[in-house]
Amino acid sequence: MRKLWALRVFLLVLGLVVSRRASAARGWDNPDALALAKEGIDAKKAGDIEKCIAKDSESLNLEDHPYVRLHISSCYAAQKKYKDALINARTALQAALQDDDDELKEASLKRVNDLLPRLAKLKVELPAKSDGLKITLNGKPVKPAQLAEKVTLDPGEYKLEVKSESGKKASFKSTITLDEGDEKTVEVKLKTESGEPDGPPAPPKAPRAVIARASLLMSGYTDTANVHLATPSVTFNVAAPDNEWRAGGGYLVDLITAASPDMVSSASRRFREVRHQASGNGAYKFAFGRVGALGYFSTEPDYRSISFGATYDTETSDGMIMPQVGYRVGLNTLGYRDTPFENFSKSLTTHTLDGGATFIVAPDMLVVATLTLMYEAGEQAKLYRFVPMFTEDVAARVQPGLSPDAVNFNRIDLRPRENLPQQRLRVAANGRLNYKVSPSGTVRLEERLYNDNWGISASTTDGVYLIDLSDRIRVWPHGRFHAQTGASFHQLAYVAAGGTGDAAIIVPQFRTTDRELAPMIGLTGGGGVRLTLTTPGSFPMLGVVVSADVMYNKYLESLYITGRTALWGTVGVEGEF
Repeated sequence: MRKLWALRVFLLVLGLVVSRRASAARGWDNPDALALAKEGIDAKKAGDIEKCIAKDSESLNLEDHPYVRLHISSCYAAQKKYKDALINARTALQAALQDDDDELKEASLKRVNDLLPRLAKLKVELPAKSDGLKITLNGKPVKPAQLAEKVTLDPGEYKLEVKSESGKKASFKSTITLDEGDEKTVEVKLKTESGEPDGPPAPPKAPRAVIARASLLMSGYTDTANVHLATPSVTFNVAAPDNEWRAGGGYLVDLITAASPDMVSSASRRFREVRHQASGNGAYKFAFGRVGALGYFSTEPDYRSISFGATYDTETSDGMIMPQVGYRVGLNTLGYRDTPFENFSKSLTTHTLDGGATFIVAPDMLVVATLTLMYEAGEQAKLYRFVPMFTEDVAARVQPGLSPDAVNFNRIDLRPRENLPQQRLRVAANGRLNYKVSPSGTVRLEERLYNDNWGISASTTDGVYLIDLSDRIRVWPHGRFHAQTGASFHQLAYVAAGGTGDAAIIVPQFRTTDRELAPMIGLTGGGGVRLTLTTPGSFPMLGVVVSADVMYNKYLESLYITGRTALWGTVGVEGEF
């Protein structure tokens, strides 16, 4: 199993290298545009900002690529041309939202958040009657309608001139100096040649509305081990138009029914449970970075959990690297079915530390790398799970998948509860590659390597290919492969010693029949489709999502079953308002 895990890691690394080389040309419709974009990146690294803008502009003239938009945005920002930088960053963000490109969306959103505080804003209050006015800003003509709201400008000096060419001849002149982040208001008071004012200023406009997103989903699960699940859920998010702040939350209900082989083996009745889960999160953008908070609560008849934490993210001066870090603590209370927590309960505390960064490594590629450390202390055993014990000679003959009836026939009378170590340290390294292979196609590859002090090592590889069939229809195939070793204390058949005469029966200290702690291999395949119901790019936006996956797990050293097939599906509605 460990050789299989090492082979998976080697094949993944080799596959990423080969994929990058083989798809460089097919990632673009125009290879010349890709070559120019790479020259732009090299120029930026060499500090030649003018050349960076020139090469990126030439590339965009050949092919409008969102990753190049994001890169030229950083070049404009280096020249303090924040308005041009923001226009390109927002164009990249719009493409990310349309393509459902999470990594590009995160990178471009951070760029937009960084640029917005640097821009200056000028409010020009015109007279109530603005017909017939000739307005210029630094010599460029401006229509009165363009000044209805605050005008976003780069820092600098501006000359505003307003002339009335109807009725009385009147004019107004002003020189305004704007620094980074300035917001100034200029009240235009036209004066005739005699110096008399010509009318009151225009009333101010109302502020922009909040942007809101919501989803309503219905998911279902069923497997060959007689476990069935239905999960309705709702999520919502609200944010300021400039994304200076955001907040969100969600609620779901798990409706579970089960009569698994583990329950049959212990003569337990089928159970039905309902689990409620609520979550919330929020973030605010400060000058030094974005700070966020999150919380989570779930409850079911024999388990309660509450978790809360904080996050922080920022970006380097060139906008090519975006580090992030987060911490969460979880407080869990375990009980026993039909028994009040006040009469019986045990606790489990978890601490989770996440760290990582997003890297823009090429005009068409993003890489996300994260490392997660988790420490758990407390009860992790399932209190309803009993572990069969065998004599030494019988244990040697037990085969994987031995049926519940056969297990009960061959085991000794003693059947102790599951018992697991009280402490667990987990480490997981995760890498994600997001590569736009064509204007209508994006590949996402993800690899997760896992290890803990219980002796489990695992490799999980996940891949999705997002294909835009049109502006309204997106489809995707999805595949996943998982392989893991078992915990060091896991055994197919546990041996009980002693018991002869008056001697006590001795059982292993740690014992379990949990298949998730045993050696196993998992395969998943499926896909989905998203249909946009409203006009693409318009607001409100409304879409329908349908997805389904078939999962198969092969258990190499477990009792009762050797494999399990499951189906997971989701249908729902998403909207942005």
